[in-house]
Amino acid sequence: MKTIIKSLLLLSVVLLLTAPVLFAQKRAKNQKQQPSLVERLEQLKTDLVLTDDQIEKVKPLLEANRERNTSSRDQLRSELKSDRQNRRAMMGEMRKATAESQKKLNASLKEILTNEQFEKLQTIQKKHREEMMNKNRPNRN
Repeated sequence: MKTIIKSLLLLSVVLLLTAPVLFAQKRAKNQKQQPSLVERLEQLKTDLVLTDDQIEKVKPLLEANRERNTSSRDQLRSELKSDRQNRRAMMGEMRKATAESQKKLNASLKEILTNEQFEKLQTIQKKHREEMMNKNRPNRN
């Protein structure tokens, strides 16, 4: 009887120690990381068949856009910590700022890319937006 109790106690301790690790791994698999700048450039190069000259022009635009979005996101996070009551309004502001940043980026890219490349980029962006909307929307079946 004592060995059964000791075994159950040991099993409980092992489960308590390993459960957080297992849940963290599961959560990490579900969370998709943003691609790095190099990965994003490679993907654009492949999808849009960019020339080396276009890549050199696009890279600083992507860097600036990522920096703008990161600083806006960091600012919003700090404001959310201090003012939880206005969370919804702040999230709306963040969406507006991100949309404006994307418009600026697209305007700059339109000057660099051919019409075919830009149309393909818009198709890719639309598909990405739809995937994000579907991912964030609960299944209503």
